[in-house]
Amino acid sequence: MKNRSLKFIKEFVIAWLLFLSFFGSMFLSRIVFNNNPAIAGQVEDEAHTQEIKIKDVVKENEVSATDIPPDTLQTQAEIIDAYLASKGSPMEGVGSTCIASEERWGVPCSWLIAIAGYESGFGTKGYAVGTSNAWGWNIHNGQSFGSWGLGMEAVAQGLKSGYLDRGANDLWTIGQYYCHSNSDGNGPEHSWANGVYDIEQDFLNYML
Repeated sequence: MKNRSLKFIKEFVIAWLLFLSFFGSMFLSRIVFNNNPAIAGQVEDEAHTQEIKIKDVVKENEVSATDIPPDTLQTQAEIIDAYLASKGSPMEGVGSTCIASEERWGVPCSWLIAIAGYESGFGTKGYAVGTSNAWGWNIHNGQSFGSWGLGMEAVAQGLKSGYLDRGANDLWTIGQYYCHSNSDGNGPEHSWANGVYDIEQDFLNYML
């Protein structure tokens, strides 16, 4: 790394000197040799050659994708998918949908991931298997989705219209209705919210 840095500094200095030389030559060709076209043309040819050298040096120092650490290349969607893959989830691939759903409906992507984690182990167990319904969404009516992405989008829309728009803006308030079969204010719905929250924090830490 040190040798590479020294090489870069050396080549940068060379490029800068060539750059100054190029414009100095251009200045001379226009001012000093303005009355002698032949000499001016010779200077311009030399300046052009130096310009090519400058471009070559700059090109050598351009950073290619292979020079950038892999984690820098990862998009947010790719990191989401990597998180799901680390959980052995069949939902891997919904990263871009998660981000788009958050932008479209205002439902945090972290909620969509965490609820799926709490309700079905990120789509690996229970009703989610074979239905692409990792969120326990409307399962009493046999709700299934054509894909994990379609399910995520539908749940985001449902959370927006059925919860956020009605003033349920946090997991604990949502939990009182999401887990509607448990009506005790200090009961299982708080366990649901706490459980979802813990998974959300795990997800957010992974995203850092």
